[in-house]
Amino acid sequence: KNRTVYQTEQIVSNLEPATTYYYRVRAMDSEGALSLNSNTISVTTEMEAIEADLIHYWNFNENVPESGVNWVQPIPASIGDGDLTYTFLNAVSFAGTTINGIDGEVNGGSFSPQGGTDNINNGQHFILAAPTTGYESIILSYPTRRTSTGFHTQEIEYTIDGESWLPKESVDISGFENNWLASQMIIIDFSETVDVDDNPDFAIRIVLNGASGSTGNNRIDNIRVMGQPISGLLDPPANVVINILDGAVNISWDAVAGASIYRIEASEDPFAGYVDVTADGNLVGTIWTGTVTGERRFFRVIAVQ
Repeated sequence: KNRTVYQTEQIVSNLEPATTYYYRVRAMDSEGALSLNSNTISVTTEMEAIEADLIHYWNFNENVPESGVNWVQPIPASIGDGDLTYTFLNAVSFAGTTINGIDGEVNGGSFSPQGGTDNINNGQHFILAAPTTGYESIILSYPTRRTSTGFHTQEIEYTIDGESWLPKESVDISGFENNWLASQMIIIDFSETVDVDDNPDFAIRIVLNGASGSTGNNRIDNIRVMGQPISGLLDPPANVVINILDGAVNISWDAVAGASIYRIEASEDPFAGYVDVTADGNLVGTIWTGTVTGERRFFRVIAVQ
C-alpha cells in the first residue's frame, strides 16, 4: 500500500497486534520523477495485552545447560509452582528472547527440543504441570521458532485429572521462520474448556512432530500460563496486619462471614507469581504464622467458602 507524504517523518496508526510490517521510501520531484527504493525496514507490533494474572511462567534463564547439553529436569517455573518435564532425548538451549516476557526480561536461554538421530524425537512431548487452583479463564502463550528441518507441528493436549490426556489444538508452524518474531506467538485459550478452572491437577502436554533432521529444532521461551482470580460472594479479609521478627512472619485479619478456611499466598513480585503457602506455616483461625526468607516477600489472604 502506497502513501504520499510531504515531510521526512510519518506516523502510521491502526496497525494489527503481533504483525510484522515492511516499509520503504521513494523520493519524487515536482515533475513526478521517482527515485529508486530505499532500504526496506521491518517493524513488528506487540501482541494484545491479556487481562489476567500470571500464574506460572518459564523464562529458561536459570541453570541454563552448556552448549549441546540437555536441560536438567524437571525445570521449575520461574514464577509459580509449576514444573516442566519432557521425553525428548535431545532438549538443549539456544539464545532466547524477551517476547512475551515479564517486565525487565532479558535474553537468556530457551527450551529447544531437536529431532535427534533418525528423528527419534518426533512424537515426543513436554508437559507443563500448571495447577489452576483459585483461577479461571486460563490462557497459555509462548513465542516459538523453527529451523528448516525442525518440528513443524505442535499438538496441544491437556489433562484435568493428571492421568488422561485430551486434545485441544494442533498448531501448524511449518511457515514459521528461524527468528524470534512477535507474530510467531502460540496462544491457546482454555477459558471455555470444561473443568480446567480451579483445578490442582491441570497440566498441558505439547507433542512435537515433523522434524526431518537430527539438529532440526523448535525453540520455545517465556511460557505464560495466565488466569483470572475466581471471584466468589465472600468479602476479602479486612484489617490484615503483618509482623516480622527474626525471620518469623505473623499475619492476622478479621474473620469473613461465610468463610470456612483461609488461604495464604506469597510471592517475590507484588503483582504476579503468588503461590499457596498455607501449609508451610501454622493457620489457627484468623492468624497464620510462618517463616520468611529472601530480601522481600509479599503476602495476601484469601477467604474460602
